[in-house]
Amino acid sequence: MKDQGSVWAFGEVKQGSGWKALPDDSRVWLHVSNRRLSDDECELLAGSLEEFLANWSAHGQALKASWRLEGRRALMVGLDEGSAGATGCSIDKLVHRLQEFTGSGRDAPLNWFSRDRVIHYYITPNDPAGSEWMESSLAGYWAMRKALKIADDSLVVNSVVSNKEQCLPSLVKSFASTWHAEMWR
Repeated sequence: MKDQGSVWAFGEVKQGSGWKALPDDSRVWLHVSNRRLSDDECELLAGSLEEFLANWSAHGQALKASWRLEGRRALMVGLDEGSAGATGCSIDKLVHRLQEFTGSGRDAPLNWFSRDRVIHYYITPNDPAGSEWMESSLAGYWAMRKALKIADDSLVVNSVVSNKEQCLPSLVKSFASTWHAEMWR
């Protein structure tokens, strides 16, 4: 499976120092950026998140949280709610931190809050060498499914998760094992 460079870095994962220690039932917030992050932006994001999450709290209680970045686009922030749960104010602080992180300035600003895009692997009919990771509007993706260009085993980045276990081992799943299949029925 080739890496197209601009859409999704297949198999590439960076994670915070506490990600592995979070229980599988940890709550997860998933944000997908509007473009792939550069090497510098990945490093800046890692530093920013480590600093923020080390001090993240809800009503004075420290929150046990960490992060994971997959494909240089999908950011997961996990929280062990067994120790303390997030509140509206603490979630707002996380949202504001992500809104502030717009990238390096060399490329288009990052947007972590656009929900109408689908990242998927498209196998070119009669030319598997032309297959590639691509990004489509949700409506465009559904049109491809209707035209039988997206099969049950086609790979897609599952952008609807609520806990760490659903992110493992990867966000890349077959169409049949994502929310898209549920909606298709």
